[in-house]
Amino acid sequence: MKVLQIEDKEEYKLLGAVLVETFEEAKPLIDNESFDFFILDGNFPFNKGDPPGIIAPSVADYIRYNGVSGKIIIWTNSVRAMRFCQDNNITCYCKKSRTIEHEKKMEKHGVRKYPELKTKEQIIEIIK
Repeated sequence: MKVLQIEDKEEYKLLGAVLVETFEEAKPLIDNESFDFFILDGNFPFNKGDPPGIIAPSVADYIRYNGVSGKIIIWTNSVRAMRFCQDNNITCYCKKSRTIEHEKKMEKHGVRKYPELKTKEQIIEIIK
């Protein structure tokens, strides 16, 4: 099983995955290699040196619209990224426990409560 993970925080990086931190690094891999899974953080830099932004929807669209095979999973606490997943039938998991404020924001934006997978081990179990 081959996994491409776009993640800019060390504590969430999966052992054994092809790891990149930006879309700039991921694009040539997406274009030229095959992956069984794409694990995307909801919020990461587009290019090296950029501040993090909600990039996962753009990357997911790029993967899907270019006919790249492989399952997309967005692993995030970004309500905007979760809404994108909900609207586009993309698998999504929360990285952290939801706070009351986070749940209110989700409710305000009509976002369903996605399962919490707070550890790398939990996400690895999902993709096995």
